[in-house]
Amino acid sequence: MTGGAVADGDLRRLIGRYAWAIDSRDVSTVTGCFAADATMTFTETNETFIGQRAIRLFFEETFTNSPNLAPPARSTHLMGTSDFWISDGEILGRTPATAYLATSTMLVVRGLTYNDRFTQTTNGWRIAERRHQCDWEHLSPDATSSPQKTPPG
Repeated sequence: MTGGAVADGDLRRLIGRYAWAIDSRDVSTVTGCFAADATMTFTETNETFIGQRAIRLFFEETFTNSPNLAPPARSTHLMGTSDFWISDGEILGRTPATAYLATSTMLVVRGLTYNDRFTQTTNGWRIAERRHQCDWEHLSPDATSSPQKTPPG
């Protein structure tokens, strides 16, 4: 992003914080990555959540009841190299990612693309709009794992 080295670094940290929060099941941090009036859309299910409250409720429900993300399942989101650009005065970005989701009976690997629009708030850069796109998915139903929480460090 030409002339935007500070924003570029801030946006990369925001994307990293989001991934870490998803894998840590930290609803407050995930929600804090979004602007108050943000929208989040999952293209594969055509579901859209509008506003931080709706996004928070989605993640609370998902981290509690989703077979791929609720305990004891574990995940690792590896974020690829983001691309940022300015269009009509807004900062847009695209980030490829690979998500590994391990349950006690299955390993799911997904290729994802996050298409984002960012906004600067008094608390720093936030996601104003996110389109979560699953590009491909591989299921290993015979895989077994022992999901364990490892302390950071």
